[in-house]
Amino acid sequence: MYFTEAEREYLKGSPFLEYIDTEIEDIRYDYSLISREIPEIAEKYTLDDFKRAKMLVISRNFGVTMNGKETNIQVPLADMFNTETPKNALWYYDDSRHGFIVEAYADVPKGGQLFDSYGKKCNYRFFLNYAFINLQKDGENPENEFPLYVGLDEEDPHHDVKKEVFLDGMESTVTEFRVNGHMKEKVMDNFLSWIRFVVYDGDLDDLYVRVTDAFEEAKKAAEAEGKKKWGSIGDYIKPIDLHTEIRAWRKIHQIATESLAKYPTTLEEDKALLAKESAATPADRTLTYNTSNCVKLRVGEKKILHYLADTATALVTIGQMETRKQAIGAMMKNHKIFKPSMNYVKGVFIPLIPEEGNTYKHDEL
Repeated sequence: MYFTEAEREYLKGSPFLEYIDTEIEDIRYDYSLISREIPEIAEKYTLDDFKRAKMLVISRNFGVTMNGKETNIQVPLADMFNTETPKNALWYYDDSRHGFIVEAYADVPKGGQLFDSYGKKCNYRFFLNYAFINLQKDGENPENEFPLYVGLDEEDPHHDVKKEVFLDGMESTVTEFRVNGHMKEKVMDNFLSWIRFVVYDGDLDDLYVRVTDAFEEAKKAAEAEGKKKWGSIGDYIKPIDLHTEIRAWRKIHQIATESLAKYPTTLEEDKALLAKESAATPADRTLTYNTSNCVKLRVGEKKILHYLADTATALVTIGQMETRKQAIGAMMKNHKIFKPSMNYVKGVFIPLIPEEGNTYKHDEL
């Protein structure tokens, strides 16, 4: 939240800057609203006072159930616990004891720390709310996300029909997806489904039947479970054919490389900088705590973008092989690239490739 202009330079190219600015604007709006209704607040506390107080509450409150009601409370001392996975302590509010209880979840050596878990979160949330970057022992955070905004291509000959018929004429077709560096989450299925829709250049009559059937099926299933939301048409475009799937991955490659181009440094340069700082003595380090975390944040972002670009390149390559057997061989040879997406590659992409006589050809990425 508190970033100097010099520190913000380390975030150049990152969507995180927009998240910071949005949070600052939200706090300014809350302060203005409260001050208008309660003038004494503005007389006694400045906007900066309010900002600091709100950030303290956001980063240090506990969600508990008291007497059957969910609420949030502040607990001095307990709010000093650091996070670690797996945690060695758990906490809860005990109505019978009228207090907040912390219990050891595992053996804790004398003088050792009690560790809480702040939950599975992207480093955007850790950095914005807690002012640190959370990495596992392998140096990764599998919960990291990168926001991508994708709308219909206005140069697409089918643009108007897609917008008016499939999307009911929505004002803006730009949709946000918080993508991961793997394909284990539903958001990635939704993202790929939307991309298929964006790039589709085949028979729209056929597409309409496909998506409306899938949409109605999902709607019935959701209603049967008492749910009031079941997504939109763009969520239900299942794999259609090899041509569309490759076009989708080419689009993903374009989006990822355009996002990477916004940064003034490469992933390799960022990794080298962090390695140099780690090896340097405290007196020789050039990064502060905050700027070091800025670099770590953008490393996490770039890893996701490189995952998308590298996966796209590999898929477009095997999608043009003459036989499915050749594609399977290439998949095995490049198993490290495909590892985060292996279920998709084996279960979706490979079956789209003809067993023999694949004639699909496209320019290499």
